[in-house]
Formats: sequence, C-alpha cells, structure tokens
Amino acid sequence: MGFFRFTDLRQLVRSTRLALRTVKGAGWSLMAVTLTTAVLLGLVPVAMSLAMANIIGAAPGVHVAGLNSDEGTRLVVATVAYVVFLTLQGLVGSTSSAWAAWVRRQLDGRLRERVMRATTAPHGLRHLEDPALQSVLEAARRAAPGTGMSPGTIAGVLPSVLAYRIGLLARLIGLTYLAWPIGLAYAVVTVKSQDEMQRAIWRVAGGGGGVPPKEVGYQLDLATSAAPGKELRVFGLGQWVGDRYQSGMRAHIASVWERRRDFTPSLIVTLGLAAVVHIVALLVMGRSALRGELGIGELAFAMSSVMALIPFFNQDDMPLAFATTTLETIEEAERIVADRTLRIGGTRRAERLPARSIRFEEVRFAYPGGAEVLAGVDLELRSDERTALVGLNGAGKTTLVKLLCGMYEPTAGRITIDDGIPLTELDPVAWRRQLAVLFQDFSRFELAARDNIRYGAIHWDGDVDGAVERAAAAAGISGVLGSLPAAFDSPLAPGYEHGVDLSGGQWQRVALARALFAVDAGAQVLVLDEPTANLDVRAEADFFQTLLTLTSPALRQEAKPPLTTLMISHRFSTVRQADRIVVLSEGRIAEEGTHAELVEAGDTYARLFRAQADQYAAAREDSS
Repeated sequence: MGFFRFTDLRQLVRSTRLALRTVKGAGWSLMAVTLTTAVLLGLVPVAMSLAMANIIGAAPGVHVAGLNSDEGTRLVVATVAYVVFLTLQGLVGSTSSAWAAWVRRQLDGRLRERVMRATTAPHGLRHLEDPALQSVLEAARRAAPGTGMSPGTIAGVLPSVLAYRIGLLARLIGLTYLAWPIGLAYAVVTVKSQDEMQRAIWRVAGGGGGVPPKEVGYQLDLATSAAPGKELRVFGLGQWVGDRYQSGMRAHIASVWERRRDFTPSLIVTLGLAAVVHIVALLVMGRSALRGELGIGELAFAMSSVMALIPFFNQDDMPLAFATTTLETIEEAERIVADRTLRIGGTRRAERLPARSIRFEEVRFAYPGGAEVLAGVDLELRSDERTALVGLNGAGKTTLVKLLCGMYEPTAGRITIDDGIPLTELDPVAWRRQLAVLFQDFSRFELAARDNIRYGAIHWDGDVDGAVERAAAAAGISGVLGSLPAAFDSPLAPGYEHGVDLSGGQWQRVALARALFAVDAGAQVLVLDEPTANLDVRAEADFFQTLLTLTSPALRQEAKPPLTTLMISHRFSTVRQADRIVVLSEGRIAEEGTHAELVEAGDTYARLFRAQADQYAAAREDSS
C-alpha cells in the first residue's frame, strides 16, 4: 500500500497555502484578482472543450435538418460560446501577465522590507551573529528578481498553478460523468503522478534551487570587487581564484544534475500505469462510440479531457516551490528574531541622562561560543570628565563600548545610570540618542558628505546645515569636503556623479564629525573607539589635543548638559592629558588615575607607556 501514500503532494498543498497567505497579506484586492484569474484560466479551456464538443455533436444534425432546426440553434449557440470563451481566454491571459509583473515587483519589495525589519528591529546585535539566522538570511538575500527564486514569483505562477488543478478537477468530473470507471482510474493516476512530480520538484528546490553555494559566490565577488583587486594582482591570485570558482561551479552543477536525474522507481511505475490507463480509456471510449453509447460530441470532450490528463510537469510548479522555500526562510528569520532571548532594553525615558555618571558593576561578558572577554569590570564614567580607556589589543575595550550602547547585555553584573537606574530598563532608542559614538570599524556610507555627518542624529530637526559645518570644522575635515566637486553634497564614493573617495584618515575625520554632530544635537555621552587608527603619531597627538579642547567642561555652553567622554586607545602616549586614565587588562580594570599617578605607580601602565615611548624614540632616530 506504500504506492498509494500521497506524502509528497502535501508539499504542493503547503506551498499553495503559504503563497495564498502571502498574497492575502499584500491586500484582499490582490487575493480576489488572483483567485478570479485562477478560476477563469482553469475553467475557460474546459468550457471551450464543451463548446467544441457541442459544435461537433450538432454538425451531423445540421447537415440533415438545416440551420433552422434545434440542432442548428445548438450549433450557433455553441459557436458563439466558443468565440466568447476564446476571447475571454486571450484577455485573461494577457491582462494576468501584465498584472503579475506589476504585483511581482510590489510583492518582492514588501518581502525584502520584511527581511530588513526582521534584522533591524532587535535593539541588540546577538541575532546577527546567530549561525541559524545567518544561514536563513543568506538564503533570503539570494532571492533576488531574475534568479527564479524571487518570492514575488508567486504573483505570476500562483494563478496558473491553481488553474491547472482546477482544470484537472473539472475534466475528471466530466470523465466520471461520462464513464465513471475511467474517471476513477484517471483520478488515482492523476493524484499519484502529481505526488511523484512534487517529489522530484522538491528534491531540486530543497537543494537551493540551483543557486551556487555561498563559498562559490565568494570567489566571484573576489574577482569582480575593487577592494580585493589590489592583492589579487600583487600576489598573482587571479588565476587561482578563477580556478577555484570553476571547480566549485562544476561540483555544484554535478550535484544539481544528480538530484534531477534521481527519478524514483515509483515515478516510473506511475508513468507506466498512466500510459496503460490512457490506452485502455481510448479503447473503451472508442468502442462505446462505435456502439452508440457515446455521442460524437461526448466522444470529442472525452478525448480532449484524456489528452489534458496526460501526466507532465507543470512548468509553474518549480518556481512556486522555489518561491515557497524563500518565503519560509523569511518567516523563519522573523521567528528567530521574535524570540524573547533576542530582545534587549526596556521602556523608561532616557532624556538628559546621564546627569552624573555611568557605572559598570562587576560586569562580565562572553560572546556566544567564545571565552569570557570581560571578567568582572568595575568602572565609573563621570559626567564632565574625560576618561581614557587604554589596553592592549583584545583586552575588551570595544566590547565594553558595545555593552554601553546596549548592543548586548552583560552575562553577569549590570550597568547603571546616575542613581542606580539599570541600563536594561531604558528605552534603547531613547538611550542611543544620548550617545555619540565613533566606532573603530565605523561605516562609510556611499552617500553625500552632508548625509555622512548628519546621520549622527537623523532625528534632530534643528539647524542641520549649520551643525554639519560646525562638526566638520571641529573634526578638521571641512576644508577637504568644501573643496569637493559638489562640496558637502558630493557623494563619498567613486562611480557616482561628482563622487569621490577619501583617504583612511579623512574618512576617520568624517566619522568623528558624525559623532560631534550628535553631540551638537544633544547627545550627552561621547565615545571615541580608536579614533586615530588611520593617523600618524604627530597627527594623532594633534587630534587628541583638539578633542580635549572640544570636550573641556570649561568651554561647554552653560545651556548644554554635562558631557561624559570616553576615549579608547591602545596608544598610551596620546591620552596622557585625559582627566582620568583607566587600564583594561585581561578583562578587568587593572589601574586607574592620572597619567602622572600611573607613571609614578610603576605598574602596568608605566611599563607599557615606557615601552611604547622607546619604540617611538627608536623610530624617530631611524628616520633621522
């Protein structure tokens, strides 16, 4: 009885239900048009077959009795009906194609928005590092128009998929009415053949739909992107990358064809059974017609139905399966992101915070699957004080910043604001408006210079242009930006009209201007994570001197709230003028104090400071 278990037909039912739900989500009008189109495309060909059967059945009577007879009336009505149905079929086919193309673009756009909302909605970053979500998002990213896997494909193929099944059902009903044993036999064969077809289709769709795996696509990206182009040429890697791509594609294509060749014995048996039923049906109905048990018109309809019921792959089932697979990845991404463990932060207001301090209390943190980065940090960042956080690479400085920004929650301990307000109780959006952060790996937006700066406080509606220019001047980049082809409106990316690229140091100053713009817009915490990584030693010293001046409490306007400044660097010599220096070592606060106090103590800071000072002195001697 295993042969009659229609397990894989459930895939078609599941994908059709998911497609209908997605179309309904885009609007009831689209749902109504889709179902109406499906019914018309499915039943109009059957109606045309009935009309043609009546034309054929009435023709002998007209030949004998003339056109004015009842048979003549039947012939005229059937002919008019056939022409009407033929016209309707053409209209539905042409309009549905144009409608589907428009809807496909709309639906693809909405579904991509769903992916973007799923990834940007959480206030933390943990979900973006979740391997399960990464694999899902990679599949969703590949669902681009033109790949055959676009979710919007369902807008074009769903009416056809439904119409095909509606047409099959109508013809099975007609055959059963004319000869129920034949109709029953075709019903079994049709259902079983559709089940086997779906098994073959989902073997391909389940394997990624023929899209190359990520590692193969990466080789193509290497060969066609500007950033790795320098090293590919310097190290002679062009041919090597090309060979890797070709070998990967050959292996991928071989696996795809292996899946497509994998026809199961049951499919062969099903097709053989269908051929037997087809031959028997033709013989039985032909014999019935010769005996006069079937009229010529009934025989014509039966023959057209038998031909339509021959098992074959519906060409629209494959893209529906591909689109369904992608829709499921989008829904899976939404489920992962909706998990309570990915939520962070509360609802408490954060305006004018911090007024006094930010405290890290026995804070511990470890990234998923990794060792502990922070191992019990106790640290107070006081308002109107410039604190420098120093330490070797990997000491946990950037991790501390991410915790301060609410990107992650500590695995132990807590962060509090002012009088013990837990950071986790604050509204993350409101809290981040209080932050002005220059990250070590800052973003380089391929947008106008003005936008690159004003994105520091996109919510602010004050004198934007004036604040942009003030921030650029404070960051020492206004002269460079003002000399660009379109000044501050120049895109900071080659390839655009008036577009230019900047040097690493210039980009860093743009990112600093973005942070200073946020301060001008009301942010009360300024965090600079390795802000001089792209500057030489002298430029770095000048930069910190300028920064210390800009953040001096004595120079802050009286109307401005107190500013909490945290400067992070692994270069000890450039932060010596900070109000307080904190040394982070092995995930803990090792020392804190002024530069003079730490040097006099002769501990970790003093040793590292002298070591770096000796390196700089040796470098100056070598250069001289």
